Amino acid sequence: MCQTYAPIQYSTIIVRWIARIWGLASILLLLAFLFGEGLAFTQITPVEWIQLLLFPFGVMVGLLIAWRWEGAGGALTVMSFILFYLLHYLIAGNLPRGPYFGLVAAPGLLFLMCWMLSRRSSRPDL
Repeated sequence: MCQTYAPIQYSTIIVRWIARIWGLASILLLLAFLFGEGLAFTQITPVEWIQLLLFPFGVMVGLLIAWRWEGAGGALTVMSFILFYLLHYLIAGNLPRGPYFGLVAAPGLLFLMCWMLSRRSSRPDL
């Protein structure tokens, strides 16, 4: 017998795989920048360490966690991104330029959306 799925479940599956593929591409891009630049760990200031922990490391860890726990991983990704922007603004007096940080962290929003859709579709109808 063929099992049928509600349209919301199909859309959740599609969004989930878009988030996973985009997240994997983001992680690979961040790793390429990190290893390609050849970080001099001894020259990084304490504030820069905090920024690095938020972006890219917090974002990458969040994207990896989201493969198993979409809500927790998506939240970690988005919170790391927001805190990175807030810290950068407090230090530099402006926000990072360009859409690139947001594009790298955007799968976190998709994972959160997926988590909310899957929670809504798994609730029993009253």
